[in-house]
This record gives sequence, C-alpha cells and structure tokens, in this order.
Amino acid sequence: MKRLPKNAALKFALTSALCVSSLLFVGAAAAQPPDLRLMAGRPLPVADLPAGSVSIRVARKLPANAAAGIEVVATITASGSEAKTIKAVTGPDGRAMFSNLPAGASFQAVAVVDGESLQTQPFPIPASGGVRSMLISALPAGPAPGAQGAGEEGGGAPEQGNSRFAFSVTVAAPVPAADIPAGTLEVSVVDSKGKPIANHDVNVGQAGADGKVQAFDQKTDASGVARFVALSTAQDIGFLVVTEIEGMRIGTKPFRMATDGGMRAARMAPPARTADKSVLNLDQGSRFIFEVREDYLFVGGVLSFRNDTDRIFDGGPKGIFIPLPHEMTSFQAMGDGATVEEIKSKGLLMRAEVPPTGATNRGVQARFAFLLPTYGDDALEFEQTLDVPMKTPLVIVPDVYKLTLQAEGLRTLQKEKDSAGNSVSLYELGDIPAGGKVKIRISGLPKVDKTGHIIAVVVSSLLFCWAVWGVLGARVGKGGKEEKEKLSRKFRDLRNRREKLFEELVALERRRRSGGNVDDSRREQLVSQLESVYRDLQADDAGASHQA
Repeated sequence: MKRLPKNAALKFALTSALCVSSLLFVGAAAAQPPDLRLMAGRPLPVADLPAGSVSIRVARKLPANAAAGIEVVATITASGSEAKTIKAVTGPDGRAMFSNLPAGASFQAVAVVDGESLQTQPFPIPASGGVRSMLISALPAGPAPGAQGAGEEGGGAPEQGNSRFAFSVTVAAPVPAADIPAGTLEVSVVDSKGKPIANHDVNVGQAGADGKVQAFDQKTDASGVARFVALSTAQDIGFLVVTEIEGMRIGTKPFRMATDGGMRAARMAPPARTADKSVLNLDQGSRFIFEVREDYLFVGGVLSFRNDTDRIFDGGPKGIFIPLPHEMTSFQAMGDGATVEEIKSKGLLMRAEVPPTGATNRGVQARFAFLLPTYGDDALEFEQTLDVPMKTPLVIVPDVYKLTLQAEGLRTLQKEKDSAGNSVSLYELGDIPAGGKVKIRISGLPKVDKTGHIIAVVVSSLLFCWAVWGVLGARVGKGGKEEKEKLSRKFRDLRNRREKLFEELVALERRRRSGGNVDDSRREQLVSQLESVYRDLQADDAGASHQA
C-alpha cells in the first residue's frame, strides 16, 4: 500500500479528526472503520441545507440501514421563549426534516428505535446553512475511543466528538511570526465591515499520532485578537483554528506550529460576496438518473454547486437559474437539498447561497426530478443546458429498464448494487463547459402503438361532426330555408375558426418538440379560444333544443 508523505498524512489526520466526522488519526489505525459512537448525535453544520433547517437521519446499527417511520421529537428553545416541541416522522431514507427554525435557538432531537432512546447533543441553530445529525441504534456500549482529552494552558476541556470543529468556510493557515515567542498563536477576528470583534470565542484544535484530540478556547481582547500560548511545536502535532462570525463557521487549513517563533493567523472574517456565476462549477457529486414510467422517462437530477474562491456566491432574488428541457412536466424538488422552485416551462431556480467550498466540504446541492413524455417512441434525446461548467457528471440507469445510452465521450463504469440489491449501470460523461449541454440519446424505451390513439382521435372528430350536423338537421326541420342558411353560415364560421386554431396549436407543439422557441402565452391563448368555440357550439345546441 502506498504510504502518505508526512505532510499529507498530517493534513489527512486533521481533516478527518476535526472537520468531517470527528474521527481520530491513529497512525496505521486510520484505515480502520470509523467509530460510529463518535458520529452519532453530533451536529454537523452544512451549507447545502436552507438556513433554519435540521436533518435528522435515523438508522439501525449502520448508517446504511435507514429506519423509516420513526417519530423524531425535537425540542426548540429560543432566547426569551419557552421550550416547544415539534414532531416529524422519518421517510424511506431514514431522514426527518425540521424547517423554519429561528437562528440562535437551542435544538435537541430524541427518537426511540426498537425500545432504545436516542438523542442528539443540544446545539444552536446557525444563521446561515443548516445542520445534519445522525441517530444510530444498537451501537456497542462503552466510551468512544479518544472521546476524552485533557485541556492545556490557554484552553478548556475538549468536547466529546469535537463538534465545535465543524465549519463550512476554509481560510488560509496561520503563518510564522518571528516577533512572538515560539508556541504562541495569535488570531485576529473581524466582522464583515473589517471591525475587530472583542470578547469573541475562538477555538483551537490539536491532533497528534497518539490518537488524542484536544481543544483550547480563548476570547479576543479589545483589539479583536485571541492569544494561545505554550502550544506544542512538535512536528507530529497538528492544529487548526475555528470560530463563528455572523452565523458562519470559519476554519483555517491544518498547520504545525513553527519551532523558531510563533504563528499569526490572518484576519478571520466572513468572506466577501459576489453574484458572479463564474466562481461556480458543478463537481463530481452531480448526477442524473433515468427510469421508465409508462409513457414517460423519469429524470432525477442532483447538481452539486462548488465554489473554489474565497467569496460567497449570493445570487440575490435572481438566484441560480437552471434551464430544463422544454417538454418536462411534473417537476418536483427532491430530498433535503437546497430550496428550488419551478419556473413554469423554463427551468428551476435555486436561491441558496454557495459559500467557499473548501477541501473538506460538499457542494450546495439542487435535487429535483421531472418527467419527459416519450410520445410512444422507443428513443428520445435528453438535453440539459448548463450555465456553469460541470466536472464528469455521473449517469445512473437501473438495469431492470434495459435502456441503452449514447453520448459523446460516454464511459461505462463498473456496475453497482443499489440499497435493495438491484443492479444498476453507471456511466460517466466528459467535462461540460459553461454554456454547454449534456446530450444523451436514450433508447430501449417501451414503444407504444400509436394507431389506437390516432383512430380514437379520428372517431372522436367524426362523432363530433356527426353530432353537430345532427343538431343542425334537427334545427332545419323545425325552421325554414332562412333558418337553415343562417345555421349553416354559423356552423361554417365556427368550423373554420376551430380548424385555424387547431392548425396553429399543432404547429406550436411541433416546434416545442423539435426544441424551438415557443410563445407560451400564445399557446394558452389558443387553448382558451378553442374552449370558447366549443362553448359557442354547446350554447347554440342548447338554444336550438329549447326553441324546439
């Protein structure tokens, strides 16, 4: 097995131990499975959930064993208010969602699985982004390894699981400073306007090859600087700094303390904001899934937006617009991704901010699904326009549907099994530039014989004409030559108007199917006018019967 270089090994230790899942770096033991007791019940702030939302995942023994139908009871205590409880039931994926929670309120969730009571740690609701947590039943008893560690000078005792070291924005590591003593770290904290923040909490995490994680806390002074002293300068000990500013968790990259002087962190501040979409790209977490639904192709999409700059992308009211195929129908936002909404007949809009992603964080995900009509054909062309570049999107097709995919640069990957044990085919496309399209030809769809549909339409038209002429014949029998001519003229006018409206509507639909631009307001106007023609025919029929 290839051995990691020393620097890479330390970075891996800190990233794993402090940032992602609170796992400890124990040399060779790093390859062992994670201890789930370190993960269960810990809050993990994330950027891909809307502000004021919490996702609680409930599982049995392992995270993959989702526990559906479990009632989760959350207690929310806002400042100056009495505690209130909210209940939610886990879905098939084991997740229970709580939304529209007030920022700063204390949150704790409890669930009972097979008679075992499980609960999260209490935590505050962040002002930006949401929180994920996991409750797992039937875990082995006993303390989690490395859960305890003694505090040292300059800090307090560490928290179990080190949830305080989760963050969503990564900034540069501190740099050596020869003007301060060795083992000393200075951290400057400012607000979004550049003003120093006094009496503000700053956390420093330490991880080493002995498997222990230690946490040190200090408050900033009047100039907004927190000082940590007597930190280890041993080169097998790593550190990172985390603080929360204006509701956003900000952390440094991992670093070692210098041996010939102290260290100084550049000003820790909320990132600047931008509405420039060029800072975004779609990472390898993006994917499409295709399934068959009678006369429709089901399309599920996950677009994972990544931001590799040091600024927050904020699209404001315009958000991020994602054009979708013209013929799509039955649009639905899926799962617990960012909030998305349909822009009728055009696409979807995601209003979530995209903070700097950093090396340890997942992109902000838009999850959605819709149907594409097949019109009875055994193949169709799927096209998805992208305003931002996409990195090697994944395409998933359950083998049960026996679909065949063709696309430029399409690569077939090794088959996998889904959670139910069913075989799925995986494909990978090449990189898509900004303004480019994902274009896939999908064949093997169930072909529907259209003859029956055509006959039904023709018969319906003949019956309609026969009924109209029957009405006219009855009227002619009751009236004279003048009435006959009057009714004939009126019928001809209605028929001609109907044919013209139908002809224009069919032309619009054909243009839509071929991917051309269609005036949706004109289409709605045509449908309304056709309804009016039929109402006139009905009213005329009723009037003639009444006169008879």
